[in-house]
Amino acid sequence: MSIPIPDDPAPNGYMSFPFQSELDEAVAYFRTESVSEDGWETIVQKSGVLAEKKYIPGDTSALPLVRGRGVFENVTPAELSSVFTLAGVRLVFDDYTRDVNLLAKYSQRVQKFYSVQKCGRLASFLRMGAFLVQDRDVVGVQATYWNEDGSIEVVQTGVPDDGSTPPISGKTRATLTVGGWALRPRGNDTEVTYLLKTNPNGSIPAWLIRTIIVDYPLLVAEASDFYTKFGRPPAFYKLVGSVVKSEQYHHDKREWVARLIGRGGDAFEISVDDKRMYSQGYDVKLDGEGKDAVEVGTEGGTIRVRVGDAADGKSFSITVSAKAG
Repeated sequence: MSIPIPDDPAPNGYMSFPFQSELDEAVAYFRTESVSEDGWETIVQKSGVLAEKKYIPGDTSALPLVRGRGVFENVTPAELSSVFTLAGVRLVFDDYTRDVNLLAKYSQRVQKFYSVQKCGRLASFLRMGAFLVQDRDVVGVQATYWNEDGSIEVVQTGVPDDGSTPPISGKTRATLTVGGWALRPRGNDTEVTYLLKTNPNGSIPAWLIRTIIVDYPLLVAEASDFYTKFGRPPAFYKLVGSVVKSEQYHHDKREWVARLIGRGGDAFEISVDDKRMYSQGYDVKLDGEGKDAVEVGTEGGTIRVRVGDAADGKSFSITVSAKAG
């Protein structure tokens, strides 16, 4: 048995959101602990990142609350946002994440997902027999908040099975209390904080727990390395009308694909990194039923999109890819 992954997570537009209480609780916890000072112990300072842990009284999880903090220089939270919202990027910089699939879309910035985490890096599998430890999977929701102070928060939490996401043989369902990223402006730079509270459940060797406690906060450094080397995928700006059914990033081709349902008269922008990811130029392609009524224009790192009346209620996709050499 496997989790059914829909071909279209929003076939008729955004779905009603049934997990508001779970999300509200996770966001409150995230906002408190991402900035709190009480109870934190330093694990290590490495690659410009402060990694910390905090033990919660009465908590039965094998893993404490962990946090990583670092600074990305000369970049704004808005410019960084797609590095932390797109699963295709996470799959590149996070060795623990094996797979992420989109299950449902509730708004442009709220979605349900199914992810699978490997229990240990490849070296650990080979050297210490971690192949005996089952993968962990999570069914959760992710919400992204663009705040008035210029900060951005990407918050995830686990949600209960609604009948469509049963336990899977060969995997242990983890309990995700909260996982997320805070991007906060600091002058010309962005302070990035990663916070994770999860219970992996089941049996995990002590040596692997010790490894995970260090590795997860240092994902801030891994994300920084990704941005420094590759830049950032495209991101929507000023989109308020059309429905974003999905966004996917394929790293091997530096390809970003967004599927939408058009709203006639809508106009929005897509920000493109023409300094790093697409320094040699990029191509834009339209597909789908409504494509003939959608106009696109490019100017440097900005794609301007206008949805004609004839595309109202019709599906179309926008693909941005590196210009062929």
